[in-house]
Amino acid sequence: MKLVVCIGSDIGSDSFGFKVAERIRGKVNARLEEVTNYIDILTLLYDERYDMLIVVDAVRGEEDYRLVEFEVKTSGVVKAFLSHSISFFDAIKLAKALGILPGRVIVVGMGMSSLEVNEEKMDEVVELAAERVIELCSE
Repeated sequence: MKLVVCIGSDIGSDSFGFKVAERIRGKVNARLEEVTNYIDILTLLYDERYDMLIVVDAVRGEEDYRLVEFEVKTSGVVKAFLSHSISFFDAIKLAKALGILPGRVIVVGMGMSSLEVNEEKMDEVVELAAERVIELCSE
């Protein structure tokens, strides 16, 4: 079973994850969830065991509005002092330490280097990301 977690809000480029969720709802053979922070990933991973976690989010990048994809490898220790301030990578490390991390963790994101929002360009990347998530879920 696969888990797709779309992270974000309704504001600006942070809405990327939620927009992708809208496009793929009913089109993926996976559990689809929308969350606003990384700690929620741990709660979802506790619910059930998954073989793949796909995370959709806007990510820091060198180029705005570029589709970004990478597979996450874990190592190291968690550095967060409070669970409310946990980073994505610390959430992944913690999930691994707890024995609930799926075998594959893939991030599908939209690169952002600035805070300026171009809805037209973002919609283009949303479509590309939606297609990629659907493809990953069909593997």
